[in-house]
Formats: sequence, structure tokens, C-alpha cells
Amino acid sequence: MTEHEQAQKWRERRGLSKARLAELTGYSYESIHHFEKGLTPPRTWRSRAAKIKQRPIDPYVWHRYKTCCAGVEARLSGSEFNW
Repeated sequence: MTEHEQAQKWRERRGLSKARLAELTGYSYESIHHFEKGLTPPRTWRSRAAKIKQRPIDPYVWHRYKTCCAGVEARLSGSEFNW
């Protein structure tokens, strides 16, 4: 199972919508959608000619997202982070 498939299955097992996970992590709904597709969001500039293709998500970006999801998991399990 790929990283993005695992991310989606985890969210679904926890009963979280993309919108709710966005609230809990600070990522946008669109970002979560693209994480679960395994691709970076397409970028378009003001010029119609300048479009950048979607590409796989960088491992460092996955690490940050997984860390946020780990925090959500801890919070849902009753462990609240406190400075």
C-alpha cells in the first residue's frame, strides 16, 4: 500500500472528514486531498503558458504531514500536548 493510500485509510479509520482533518492539522482541505492522491497540487501562474505538472510529494513534506497526523492521533486518543 502506498504512502498516500495509507494516509487516506488512517483518516477514514479515525472517522475524520478531509475538512475536519484540515481543521485539526492546519493544512487546507485541498492539501489533504492532494496528499491522499500522492501528488503536489498543480500550480498555475498568471500566464496561461506557465503550468507546472503535478509531481510526487517530497519525503520531507510527507514527514511534516505525518507528524501533524501523529499529533491528531494523540489528541484523539486523549493525550493533549502541552508546552
